Amino acid sequence: MSDTSLNSPNSPFIMRGPYYPRRHCSSLSPELEALEHELMITAENTVTAIGWSADGELPAICEFQTGFVLPRIRVTADWLRSLGLADDSCYYYNTTHECWRKIIVGHVLTLTQPYVYLKNLNVKVTLDFDIYVQRQPQKQRLALPYYPRSLQRIKREVSLDVISISPDSDTGGSETSSRGLSYDHPITMTT
Repeated sequence: MSDTSLNSPNSPFIMRGPYYPRRHCSSLSPELEALEHELMITAENTVTAIGWSADGELPAICEFQTGFVLPRIRVTADWLRSLGLADDSCYYYNTTHECWRKIIVGHVLTLTQPYVYLKNLNVKVTLDFDIYVQRQPQKQRLALPYYPRSLQRIKREVSLDVISISPDSDTGGSETSSRGLSYDHPITMTT
């Protein structure tokens, strides 16, 4: 047995990450740093696929990490085979619209959460479907793109068209906007 422990600076098995202390960060080689970064990105890029291959049977559950970058994934024949589904097409559950949609191999999905629900075309009864959908923790939902600048621009354009009313004896309590519209009451918008 050697004198070096697993956590010594000379050990190739330095434990790092959110659950391990970063005592020996400066001693990692660039190759190990690159490997750690790659593994971290791969672990974050995990999708759980749940697939029903027959009526009234429990689903097969697989995790996939390669061949896509979240939030977009491409359904492949390998995925379908791993879940025991037909090789060419299936139904997937669209969580946004809450309905099943028919897709073929190669279809690209944009996910709102890291879970995909698939079933064969002939499956009518998906056993325990509600349990699998409700079991997914809310904190793991993927963030969809948010464009605050474009929303702020739209809000500014709308607010330019809204004129605050101040009761004057000259105008009779209403003003006319630059577009020729007359407002008797102010319009307020909340976002």
